[in-house]
Amino acid sequence: MSLRKEIEQEKRLLKATDIVENFGQDRVRFLKEKHGYNPYGTEQERRDASAIDSFDRWCMNYDGR
Repeated sequence: MSLRKEIEQEKRLLKATDIVENFGQDRVRFLKEKHGYNPYGTEQERRDASAIDSFDRWCMNYDGR
């Protein structure tokens, strides 16, 4: 499964849960470990890191709407 599809799946799952402190941070950590988060690596690694960072910002800013 591609990273983008995984992120969309994570968003759907998180939308179905209650918003609590550190909302989604365990999923962000999981994706970083699984995909070898490296914002200074190859072009593909930088794109993946950017997608994970974007998901992290989405988690931090999600308000239930």
